[in-house]
Amino acid sequence: MERIELHLHTNMSEQDGVTTIDEYCKRAKEMEHIAIAITDHNCVQSFYSAHEAGQKYDIKIIYGVELLMWDDTFSAKFNKKFEPIYHTIALAKNKQGINELYELLTLANTKHLHDGEAILPKSVINKYRTNLLIGSACFNGEVFDYASQIKDEEVFEKICSFYDYLEIQPPSNYSHLINMYIEKYNEKSIKDTIVRIINSAKRLGKLVVATGDVHYLDKVHKISRDVLIDSQIPYTRRHPLTPKERNELEYFENPDQHFRSTKEMLASFSFLEEELANEIVIKNTNLINDMISQIMPYALLTSYPIIKNANKTLSEICFNKAREKYGDLLPREVKKRMKEELDDVINKGYSSVLLIYYQIAKLMKKYGYLFIGYKKNGSSFLAYLLGISNVNPLCPVNGFIPYNADDSAFYLKVEEEGHLKALQYLRENFGEDNVVKGGKITPFPISTAINMTKKTLGWKEIDVKTVSDEEVRKIALYTAQTKRITMPHISSIFILPEGRKWHEFTPLQYYLNNDKYVWKMTHFDHNDLRKSLYEFNIIADIYLYKLRNLMQITGVNINNIDINEQRLMDIVSGADEVTNLGIPHLKESYKDAERSEHQRISLLFAFFKLYHPLAFYVDYFNMIFYTSLGLAKEEPLLLSKEQLKKRIDDLKLKPSIKYTADMLYLKLYEMMLDMNNRGFTFEKMKIGKNFTREFEIDEPNKRLRPIMKY
Repeated sequence: MERIELHLHTNMSEQDGVTTIDEYCKRAKEMEHIAIAITDHNCVQSFYSAHEAGQKYDIKIIYGVELLMWDDTFSAKFNKKFEPIYHTIALAKNKQGINELYELLTLANTKHLHDGEAILPKSVINKYRTNLLIGSACFNGEVFDYASQIKDEEVFEKICSFYDYLEIQPPSNYSHLINMYIEKYNEKSIKDTIVRIINSAKRLGKLVVATGDVHYLDKVHKISRDVLIDSQIPYTRRHPLTPKERNELEYFENPDQHFRSTKEMLASFSFLEEELANEIVIKNTNLINDMISQIMPYALLTSYPIIKNANKTLSEICFNKAREKYGDLLPREVKKRMKEELDDVINKGYSSVLLIYYQIAKLMKKYGYLFIGYKKNGSSFLAYLLGISNVNPLCPVNGFIPYNADDSAFYLKVEEEGHLKALQYLRENFGEDNVVKGGKITPFPISTAINMTKKTLGWKEIDVKTVSDEEVRKIALYTAQTKRITMPHISSIFILPEGRKWHEFTPLQYYLNNDKYVWKMTHFDHNDLRKSLYEFNIIADIYLYKLRNLMQITGVNINNIDINEQRLMDIVSGADEVTNLGIPHLKESYKDAERSEHQRISLLFAFFKLYHPLAFYVDYFNMIFYTSLGLAKEEPLLLSKEQLKKRIDDLKLKPSIKYTADMLYLKLYEMMLDMNNRGFTFEKMKIGKNFTREFEIDEPNKRLRPIMKY
């Protein structure tokens, strides 16, 4: 029999773990472990991938989390200056335990935030522990703290009694305590503390388990975690291994916290009797595993919001709209396509989804906001009838786009003000607490990870020049797969179905753990959660905002523009003397209806660039000067045609032009030259006035006039 790891951090432990759950499960299988626990810091974001990895390698997943806790026994209000903060482990025993984990995390991340940290009162954990096993965690835990400092056995055992099982780690896990607090800790005192925890547990009839507090797969990956630990030193939110006192000490190695085999773990506890070592390393960890069911951590079927009589309402609206467009006697292909789509939508249960998009589209039309809608991998005739999409998939010009029954993902792009109106509508109609933004897990960019790695090598007094770029990159790749932050996705919206609770699907949280943000977001990444809950996609689109500006400047209604003009198509494709610079490009990845909608937008921009060039340029320059505050105010406006060409050539010759400022100036100079080549110029700046970063049109003189103020 092999041991089971009950305290392990994946790359979802924010800025702390570096190994994916798939890699851990693969290693567990190789070591013949039958199960593995996940206990990420205040996080369950690896649960979806953990389930997949568990099935892939035939490893039982124990779903858990490591929480921050404070003891509110004697005080109802948390005071960070006086109240110690402890780590504690919670493992779900069954499916209801998963829901309790999600409830605890939601409470932590919305109701119990203290300076950006989610810290739960002990009483709250106690309230939700029915289907959980509560463990004492690591050196940051309450049990180790009391065991190493409080001599009163009665007080200590009272602390231990809160936990379902007690944890101890190999003595080497505590090495930093010896390095930092030599007057308090040494190898003997650490081992004495471990023995004291074991003895107290036996008196209380509790299991003691040996855990690794694992943060990476192998010792070779330790340096990738060191990079993460070191990177947090300048910030107020310090890593537990880098308290302020460490700044005053000479550099020392962090503890080894790799995924140990049974043999390694037994060797770590060789100072105990062999039978006792086997008990805490193998027997007890398997006993904990036996207390925990095989759990499916998320719903396999997608749940949708529910609108009463949605099927009937949708069918009636679609038939009425079809009769308006085609007459009372509907063509055979129209009836056939409508039946095909309606049957599919009704059978899958997302009639309400289409009705919600329909209501939003009506709202956009009511207030005159521009929008485009499409189905990602195909087109929906129902969406066309409902006014969600402008693309008729039965129209020959669109190539008779087939219906994709496997795809239910609609996308709605709206201008910025319309986006706010749409979100407001959803909250008003479904309840503020029932509409949240989808979360997006963001790792470290590889370039950032490489710079962080070089800094850590310097602190280790390793000459970076002696380490190859390949080796630096190898270290950085593990750092780069670590979660850096969870942020709201730009388009993702989730609506809680009536009669359901969020903890059935996901914990909720605020961006940056700041409860001053109006919107909550899902803890799970939107790509994972949409397997269980329907995801609405409503995007604030910059090009629609620009089209609104062009309509206001010119007085032209885009609905009256003939976009089938051949010259407009030539401009978009780059086959005309008027360039396609500044016109949205069609991506190769666009499919069917998506491509048709975006092609229409590109053709509209081509129309304005061809027939209203000064309006096109004033919109472009007002946008780039106003939003890009890093641009010099006046200097680019003073450049001649030849100077612009030289600036462009110089920028293009740079070995790397990926930096924001360089790209910004390149786009600016290219558009200024483009305008110049068509015979348009900027009016010269007036002495004694300041440029406001905005322009107005001087039509008679074919130029843009900088708006000035004293």
